[in-house]
Amino acid sequence: MNYIPKPTYIKTEEYVYNGKSLGLIKHGYGELKQGNMRIKGLWFFDVMHGEQEIYINDICIFTGTYVNGLKHGKGIEYIGKIKYIGTWSNDLKHGQFIIEYEKFTENVTYSNNIIIPLISNM
Repeated sequence: MNYIPKPTYIKTEEYVYNGKSLGLIKHGYGELKQGNMRIKGLWFFDVMHGEQEIYINDICIFTGTYVNGLKHGKGIEYIGKIKYIGTWSNDLKHGQFIIEYEKFTENVTYSNNIIIPLISNM
């Protein structure tokens, strides 16, 4: 098998992929469209791996790093009008985050997707 990714257009019943591949295996930079979802980014043997941009109805819902198909590393996630800026670990929010709401911003700490309450010494 030739292991040099080549530009490819793949169309299945489930999705359309335009980008680098090894035969029918997504490998390298490409864009996948499935229904109202679009993913632009890097693939490694058919798995999202590297920088990604994910859109639903042409609205960005996530931009950041994936490792082995999971959010892992720095990223920005949009849920409605709320923007989460921080670091993910194995698809979970983990560490310091800035949450931007419509009218204010909040700094929080997550541990495995759970907000750690701020403890004050009074």
